[in-house]
Parts: sequence; structure tokens; C-alpha cells
Amino acid sequence: MNAEPVGKVTAFITREANEVRQLLVFRHPDAGIQLPAGTIEVGETPEAAVLREVREETGLTAVEIVAHLETLDQVLEGGDCVLTEYYALEVEPGDGGRIVGRYTRGTPLRLIEVDHDYAHVWHVFRIKDGVSVPHPSYTGWLPSRYLTDRVRRHFFHLKLTAPTPDRWSIEADRHTFELYWAALDTVELVAPQQSWLDLVRDRLRV
Repeated sequence: MNAEPVGKVTAFITREANEVRQLLVFRHPDAGIQLPAGTIEVGETPEAAVLREVREETGLTAVEIVAHLETLDQVLEGGDCVLTEYYALEVEPGDGGRIVGRYTRGTPLRLIEVDHDYAHVWHVFRIKDGVSVPHPSYTGWLPSRYLTDRVRRHFFHLKLTAPTPDRWSIEADRHTFELYWAALDTVELVAPQQSWLDLVRDRLRV
């Protein structure tokens, strides 16, 4: 497994409304209430990546970075890993003619077994009791060198430079995201994003 970490960004976008600090979140149709987040592309800076992810997942372009809040290095556990680059998973090891799914850098996977230089992985997940679990029917193979269990997350505080609606929706990643503003002190996010918010919440009040 590759030892180099894949970079990720998370956007904490805030505004003031009725003297309350609010945080922009969205409701994913399958995975609960989340923050805009994504993977840093090869050659991309974390700052450029967070602005791109915000544009892609919220439609907002009138935002600016206030601060880089935190860098969190993680070693994933329990067989969790991510792709280090684009790859089309195969039905059997080395079977490039039969593809089960095409995935981009940063896609989460879970390791089942390693056979020589190939890894057998689950690649579709569902939320059960608030936890992401692999769907047992969806597995595939890929060279293990395209996997890493190391992630470097960059957390950014952003603010608006123009007004936005209180609610809107956007099509992204083959889903419809319902975006809205929630009170910073009471919003509840999916795991592990709630722990990320708890880590930086006080700095988001500045």
C-alpha cells in the first residue's frame, strides 16, 4: 500500500444572520448532513482545492478564505483506504476487460484481502445507524500500489463576499444536495465531520 497521503480539504463557510453565527451545510440524500469537502488534485494547492470544491458542491463563487484552521494527518483503520489516482476496478485481478466501477483520486474503499500485488476491496458504502458500512455485493480488484491508508486533511474557514439565499439545491456527484444555513452551536453533522467541527468551532466564532 502506498505510504504517501492523499490530501483532502473541508470548507467551514460562515455568515451572520439575526445576530447568530451560521454554518453552511448540506443534506446528502444517502449520507446525512455534511460540510463541503473533497480531494486535492495532483499539482493543486489546498487553497485552490477548497475554492474549487466549494464551487462544485455549493455553486458559490463569492467566497473568500479567512484562515487555514488546521491540518490533520490520519492513518485510516479497519481496512479503510483511499485511491491515490484514477482507476477502473476490475472483476478479477488484472482483468482489464471487465470493469466494475471507475473511481477518482481520493475515493474511499475498504480492503478485503491482498493477493500478491493486487487488492480486493469493497467500493460501495451505505449509512447504517449513522455509520458508513460497505455494501457486500460491490467488490473489485486493483493494484495495491494505488491505495493508501494515509490522509492529510486541511480545514479552512471561509466567508461570503455577497449575499446568498437561506436554502438552495445543486446537482453534484450524481446527487441533489440540499444546502442551508444552520446555527454553528447546534448543528449536528455526520461522523467524523462532527468531531472536525468540534475541533475548530471556537475559531469559527472569530
